Amino acid sequence: MGKAAIGRKLGLHRATVRKLVGARSADDVVAKSLQRKHIIDPYVGYLHRRWNEGVRSAGRLYREIQELGYPGGELAVHGSIEQ
Repeated sequence: MGKAAIGRKLGLHRATVRKLVGARSADDVVAKSLQRKHIIDPYVGYLHRRWNEGVRSAGRLYREIQELGYPGGELAVHGSIEQ
């Protein structure tokens, strides 16, 4: 089965399939992803502090860090507060 077919079958982008097929092991894929710096990293402490203060709206938290200069998207905020 080709990479495009695998992607369609699993619902994955072909770049993701290419990365997975080319990896020597699952550990290689996971380790690279964990080591990668993320645009939201400088704001995670603030997000966790606000979460602990009772702010549970990811949309509100997103708007707050936007005002602090965060240039990324709201989806990353959801991911960082769910960790």
